[in-house]
Amino acid sequence: MIFSDNQTKHFYALKSVNTYVVKTLANSDKIRVMLFADSAAQTANTAMATTDILDRKLIKRAKVNQVKPTYFRKWTVAAPTTITEGNTYHIYFYLENMMGFGMQDRWDKVASYTAKNGDNATTVMTALRNDLDLKLNGAGPIKNDFTVTLSGTSIVVAENPNSETFAELGELDMRMHTNPYAYNVTMSTGEANGNEITPWGGQKQILGVEDSTIGTYIKAATKVLAMELYFLRNRADRYDLNKDFYASILNKTNTDTAAETYYTVDIDYAFSDTQGYTYHSDKQLSIAVPAKATADAMLTAIVGTTLDSLESRVAALEA
Repeated sequence: MIFSDNQTKHFYALKSVNTYVVKTLANSDKIRVMLFADSAAQTANTAMATTDILDRKLIKRAKVNQVKPTYFRKWTVAAPTTITEGNTYHIYFYLENMMGFGMQDRWDKVASYTAKNGDNATTVMTALRNDLDLKLNGAGPIKNDFTVTLSGTSIVVAENPNSETFAELGELDMRMHTNPYAYNVTMSTGEANGNEITPWGGQKQILGVEDSTIGTYIKAATKVLAMELYFLRNRADRYDLNKDFYASILNKTNTDTAAETYYTVDIDYAFSDTQGYTYHSDKQLSIAVPAKATADAMLTAIVGTTLDSLESRVAALEA
């Protein structure tokens, strides 16, 4: 995965919720955050990393953001409200960005069925389901990437968690900046009566993606690990090339890959050195922690005030 701002961003991840200390420099508004790999390291006062020295007066923005997982998607096609003999029912499946080349990279399929005397919704939807499944999974570059099933009289098209296309990214994939597949899918319906094509009665022509119950495609912790690997030593293209990749302490990742949730404390600030010189260019600091309460407490400790007060101060400066 590719992330922006790798030249100006410092990114750190914590496994445990409270393994950090905000140190205040004497007689100043300047602070530095010490980060520890675990509670034992914190007890021994052995930090795995320390942030820049931050001047609280030069913090421009600060916010806690949730790292949201990516879920497998699905689309549900409801049956026509009425079945008319002689009308042809279509399900259109448009897929773009198949190999990462945008709208020029397409796989378009249309499932069709012409209603006969005595057909009902089950007959029509079963036929359409079989035709669409054959066209998506019979052959071609997206075979097995989608399942096409019948739920009552509705057709459910869903990304297939068992497809190799959606395999979970490994560490080598992340170090090589491999992007997970992200197909752009549009589905719609049409009922043809002669030359006139209209949406099926009672529903939108374009079918929206639903919140999926299939499962998680990319976990929040996986995204944090990918970011941590990307921002190691601030340059993803210049890792330590010694025999052991972990020779440098900043080459060792610390993400808890088993964590169900992750939040980032994101701070935008102007850098100032220990002599008081200010460099009027943005820098970014992000610290990922597995609990929101910890993220909120960390943000308050770093900015030295409540988030509401910080936002009010920033608003006044920008007015």
